[in-house]
Amino acid sequence: MQSNGRTLCRIFDSEIFLYLDNTLPSERKELLREHLRNCEACRRLLQETENLLEVIQENIQEDVSEDVFNKMIDKAVSEKRNRFLKAFFTRKKSKKEKIIHWGKISFASVMVVVAVIVSLVSDKPNTVKTVSKDILDWEGEKISTQIDEIKGRIEFIQTQNMNTWNRETDAIDKQLKRLEKESDPYSF
Repeated sequence: MQSNGRTLCRIFDSEIFLYLDNTLPSERKELLREHLRNCEACRRLLQETENLLEVIQENIQEDVSEDVFNKMIDKAVSEKRNRFLKAFFTRKKSKKEKIIHWGKISFASVMVVVAVIVSLVSDKPNTVKTVSKDILDWEGEKISTQIDEIKGRIEFIQTQNMNTWNRETDAIDKQLKRLEKESDPYSF
């Protein structure tokens, strides 16, 4: 239970501003509200964050335009990027460190070239490009049978009166909802 509590603490910490802005889905909000009832540390964090936001709103008089904001973000990102590149390439190194550094880069480059050559020369088929029919036709027959059943019901409905129509459409809706629940959400 403690690890679940810690997980909820991490979730709350990463979503605290969404929680304060009231932009979380209702299930997530309710989960975090329940967690707040039981976690003193997160209640304290929430209170501190609310206090900080109040102070910021009281003391900041100027609203930043979108252009200025975008420039600030671009500058912050580019400075971080430049710092990384400078640290990687321009740091003063001893001769031994330079040899090791360029040796690592050379070794990695050679390994990439070897991997490309081996993949081009190899007689094995590319497993990514060849997918078995079983994988592609995961439940095709079952789904086809169910679609045929629905088509048959629709044909039957067309020949019946309105009461039968309503019963059949309700049955079809139930079956479609059941199929949606059973299906893989990533398959469509």
